[in-house]
Amino acid sequence: MRQTLYLKNAPKIPRSNSEFIKELLKTINKNTNTDVPRPQSTLSSSKDEKPLTFLDENYKIVSITRPRNLQGQCFIGFSDAAHAAHFCHTFKDKLFLRGRSVVIETAKHDAYWFIAQQSPTVYRRLHKHLSMKKDPKTLLQLRNKRIRRRLRCRLRKKGLGETAIQQVLERLATSQLSAGNQKSVLPAKDGSSQATSMAPGAAASAKTTPAVQHQGNNTKKKVVDVGSNPPNKVLLVQGLPEGITEQQLAERFASDKLVQVRFVQVRQLAFVEYEDIQSASKVVERLGHSQNFNDTTAIIGYAKR
Repeated sequence: MRQTLYLKNAPKIPRSNSEFIKELLKTINKNTNTDVPRPQSTLSSSKDEKPLTFLDENYKIVSITRPRNLQGQCFIGFSDAAHAAHFCHTFKDKLFLRGRSVVIETAKHDAYWFIAQQSPTVYRRLHKHLSMKKDPKTLLQLRNKRIRRRLRCRLRKKGLGETAIQQVLERLATSQLSAGNQKSVLPAKDGSSQATSMAPGAAASAKTTPAVQHQGNNTKKKVVDVGSNPPNKVLLVQGLPEGITEQQLAERFASDKLVQVRFVQVRQLAFVEYEDIQSASKVVERLGHSQNFNDTTAIIGYAKR
């Protein structure tokens, strides 16, 4: 068992991380100190080992983190796997926070500070990799490398030889170095290469462009007919306006059994998932099959299984 536990179905409030940690620690141990110490540093390049600071001495809790993009979820790090197993056994199906039953599971990966404690060499490599990703120049190099790798794969599927592929990649590299007027080289249907005036990123994502329906000078995205789909615990919301956020969708489709909202910005649609089919059906009965978002009518239906 790992020394990091994953908690889900926790309340989204309080929004302040420090207040959330205080409330969680007070629920776990009523005698715990209300002053939350500074969290364990995870990205320090120092090789000196520092003693761990415990948030709770009884269960040897070292860190509590709540990611911004995972609402109602958090991670608890312990000093070792034995204390994590003891905590999981003690509070399994018994931990309630603001009236909600918090689900406790073992995390898929350990925390960075634990990796640093067990294997300093691996941790230094990880720290170097994360530091490089913050450099804009390095990010651009990684992006161009990813574009070339995907383009090479596409050209191989089209049956081009290695010599022809290398020529296309050389033209792409030349176009990426040109300032202001970047061009991407794509293979023609007859196997030869041709230059187009799209950005380098468009070459890799040309196949993922959503289908559009041309009506005069206006372009309108296709709406998939979901009227014949059987009831499902996942709802499909299509035709959303630009500027809509997942928070606004979560408020509109609010329910006690709401699991998550996945907003696909490229296609202006969202998937709203509930715990069971009955909860999703109640929301459809309450909202109907269409809703108005910023003077735009969105279509609501059941997603395809």
